[in-house]
Order: sequence, then C-alpha cells, then structure tokens
Amino acid sequence: MLDRAAIEMRQSDFRRAVTASEQILKQVSQLQEKMASGRSRRQSEDLLTEIEKLAKRIKSLSGAGSLEQEERLPESPQQALEQLKVSAEALHQAMKKLNAYAISVEVIIRSDQIIRLSRALRQMIRGESGS
Repeated sequence: MLDRAAIEMRQSDFRRAVTASEQILKQVSQLQEKMASGRSRRQSEDLLTEIEKLAKRIKSLSGAGSLEQEERLPESPQQALEQLKVSAEALHQAMKKLNAYAISVEVIIRSDQIIRLSRALRQMIRGESGS
C-alpha cells in the first residue's frame, strides 16, 4: 500500500502530465498559425523544441523508457504538422481518460510520435531556411 507522500507525488505527477498535454495542444495550434503565415521560422523551431520537451516530460512521468518506433516520417512539413496535431489531440484525450494510478501504452506511443515528429519538422524548417 502506498503511503500518503507517494500518493500525493503520483497525483502531482499526473496533474503535471495532463497540463503538459494541454500545453502541447496549444503550442501545436500556435505552430500551425506560424507556419501558415510563412514567417517566424525561429519561433517555429522554438515551439517545436518546447513541444518535444513537454512530450518527453509526459513520457517520463508515465514511467516509460525508450520505445521510439521507427516509422516512416512524413515527407512534407504540412504532413508532419498534421500528424503532430493528430498525435497531440490523441495524447490529450488519452491523458483525460487516465487517473494518477494508471499507465497507458497509448500515452507512451503518442509521446514518442510527438517527439519524433517535432524533431523531423524542426529539421525540415532548418532545411528550408538553409536553401
């Protein structure tokens, strides 16, 4: 049986993970706006870095190790951004279904997808600015 401090810590970690999933959703929306305008590549890179950090935090708070799957990455920034949005929405929905004492494979997989997509999209943006 868990003692009071362990229970409070687990609940606190869970609240932080839910908050991080909400922040990812907001930042993906901001990223879509920035990329649609075609300006602010530096700000887009910063948003992607923050999205990746938040996804790593969720993955860590979920107790996951490295599960990164080697899926084929999208070829265009628009496809990557759309997949990032879908993954962020799915992650947030999965987080809302959980409680502080459950571990979800879907949360871990979606976190991995967000990490991979944010890295890939950041590289695509850097490649465009280098051209």
